[in-house]
Amino acid sequence: MCGLCGVNFFSEKSTSELKDIGQKLNFNLQHRGPDAEGYFFNHIGTNNLLFHQRLSILEISEKGAQPMVSKNGRFIICFNGEIYNHYELRKILSKNREIIWSGNSDTETLLESFSIIGIKETIDFIEGMYAFALIDKLGCKVYLGRDLFGEKPLYYYNDQKKLIFSSEVHNVDKNLFKINQKAIYQYLHYNYVPNSNCIYENWKKINPGEIIVFDKNCNEKLFYNFKGKINDTIFIKIDDKDKNLEQEFDKSFSKVVEDILVADVNVGVFLSGGIDSSLVASYAKRNNKNINTFSVGIKNEQDYDESLNAEKVAKHLKTNHETFFVDNEEIIENLEDTILGFDEPFADSSKILTYILSKKVKSKIKVALTGDGADELFAGYNRHIFAFYLKQISKILGKNFLENILFKKSSRLIFPLMKILLNNFFAYPENKNSKLRSIIMYNNTKDLIDRIISNKNEYDKLKFEYLNENDIDKINFKSYDNFFDTIINCDLNNYLTDDILVKVDRASMKNSLETRAPFLNKNIFIFSQKLSNSEKINFFKGKFFLRKILKKFLPRDLIKYKKRGFSYPISNFFCNEKNKKWIEDIFLVKATNGINLISNNDINYIFNSHRQRKSDFSKLLWSNLVLRLWLRKKGFIS
Repeated sequence: MCGLCGVNFFSEKSTSELKDIGQKLNFNLQHRGPDAEGYFFNHIGTNNLLFHQRLSILEISEKGAQPMVSKNGRFIICFNGEIYNHYELRKILSKNREIIWSGNSDTETLLESFSIIGIKETIDFIEGMYAFALIDKLGCKVYLGRDLFGEKPLYYYNDQKKLIFSSEVHNVDKNLFKINQKAIYQYLHYNYVPNSNCIYENWKKINPGEIIVFDKNCNEKLFYNFKGKINDTIFIKIDDKDKNLEQEFDKSFSKVVEDILVADVNVGVFLSGGIDSSLVASYAKRNNKNINTFSVGIKNEQDYDESLNAEKVAKHLKTNHETFFVDNEEIIENLEDTILGFDEPFADSSKILTYILSKKVKSKIKVALTGDGADELFAGYNRHIFAFYLKQISKILGKNFLENILFKKSSRLIFPLMKILLNNFFAYPENKNSKLRSIIMYNNTKDLIDRIISNKNEYDKLKFEYLNENDIDKINFKSYDNFFDTIINCDLNNYLTDDILVKVDRASMKNSLETRAPFLNKNIFIFSQKLSNSEKINFFKGKFFLRKILKKFLPRDLIKYKKRGFSYPISNFFCNEKNKKWIEDIFLVKATNGINLISNNDINYIFNSHRQRKSDFSKLLWSNLVLRLWLRKKGFIS
């Protein structure tokens, strides 16, 4: 796992200035790769500067150093990630030619494969997580690519005079890094900056599963849409009666975990005690009898402390388990570092415990396996359960019943009953009432989904307007014939990529720790999308299929556990008297410098209303607290 950045430009006069920008970006990536540093300069009609920070996981010797030049001298690569099946690829490459490999690095394998069989053909074959910059000296081109799900980040800036790219974006030049107000509105609406957008103007993210090519004039075009190709294979459901699905999954997932455990350093598992991480730990234990597992717990917060169940799972599996307990004081001590560890504002509160856990285990392991991706692939969120049963209703009332005025009015009449049902479906039902009240006021299906996945309910409670609907660029997602498939697609292409994977990448890499997600494998993804919906949702339970698999490893009482994730009680955080002064200092903004924020008076009114328990504004307060602290420390406000 590493960090990369680079610059492509024309004018020799710009060399010194842009080299300085590249070096500053590279300096800010040192946490992603503290083991080694590399630099490359080449003139090919344009000037190319490549910088690389290395976290050594495979081939930890100098033979894996980057930037790396292909054996024929045509290609130069900077690579961030891991290719789990690169030894299989080596066998294919060596069939009809003799290749003298310099070492065992997956970067070398990838580079030679690009050179020998082609870029698209290589991407089709490999399994892994990655972001890369590839220079083609002969074609005078630069390729920027990202893995299928977007596990590894890659940003770029292109003004037709210069191309700048980086694993992370940091304010190293006031002319290149100006705040994007529309991105702020998106962030406050969703808790993250979605899609290809960025908090900085004129910066973009490479979309997951895509490769963009830039010619010597910095003209860009889509070179390959691997994700689009894979998506053509989904929603072709398996005939459950004709196949032993559990056996097929067991064989595939066992191979995935076996491959993903390969490393020249110590490997462990983040174990929350939920379905996903317990399944990963179970398969990891099957492959490695001495596997280490780790969990984190919050002192004096029984409703949010998952460590007890995690310890029960670890005891049953007989893993080498360690639990770390944190209190409010330790969380406050780490809060600023956690928030600033993200190159864009990011308001998923579970990042706090993910960051602290990564910080505590980095001296013990260098790679951690996680259960990320299982919820999106196998329908694990509560909204998926509701969507599934809405789909069943549509078979009776028609597929467009959600647009029916009578249905909308009826749903609002039975709101009190729906509140009661929340206690059965949600880990924290008290936080869901205003969300549900907002949801039933939807206008159409797309608006319904947006209300489900956003903070709209909390802004609707305000007595003043801040987030205007016209100011928000809504996320992109494909609509299907039914609500269930639509919301699954939305989560796969938005929440997974821009929230879950951003959280785990930044929180872990800030501590120079690599995380790997076995569920985010191409074949597991295709299997999950062909699985019938009734295998995903059954008896009002999500991830029904994974629960059946887990029964082979764990007793029933350890599988019934309600989903929480590494959640942090932000509602209680704002009501804690010990935190009041610190929070008020963050909320006080002296100069916004043209950035449109909620006024000091209004944010204090919301803060006090929440503390007096008049209404739950925890998500609104948290996202604005994170934003204000992030902007201040980055030098944009005071």
